[in-house]
Amino acid sequence: MIIGSEKKMLKVANKFGSTLVNNLNQNLIIYLKGELGSGKTTFSKGLIKGMGYKGLITSPTFSIMERIETGEFYVLHIDLYRIERSEEIVELELHEEPNYSKPTIMIIEWPERGHDLILPADIEISFDMTNEINERNIDL
Repeated sequence: MIIGSEKKMLKVANKFGSTLVNNLNQNLIIYLKGELGSGKTTFSKGLIKGMGYKGLITSPTFSIMERIETGEFYVLHIDLYRIERSEEIVELELHEEPNYSKPTIMIIEWPERGHDLILPADIEISFDMTNEINERNIDL
């Protein structure tokens, strides 16, 4: 699907998020793959807002993981771009199924940096840049 602007990316992600949350009854792992600047974090923000979260959503680029709690579920927004050692995956417990009192959605940017230790994806979304500056091709 070709997305022509950041605003449209947020709209598509928002709709996807609202669909997911209406059917959520177990943990869910979402991989976001694509080169730097391809729209993964923008999509994540729209996705989380679509799930009904009203608070500020910050990028986990430097913190590696942002944990968001709502009344119905948890969201772990994870950015593995800066991960260098497999031990970091274990320290963050990304090799284990989350065991919270509510369903947990793990949104993982840069899953290829997970040293083959992170949990497998239930949903994989790929982001590619096109020849147009603000346009992205996403494959859900």
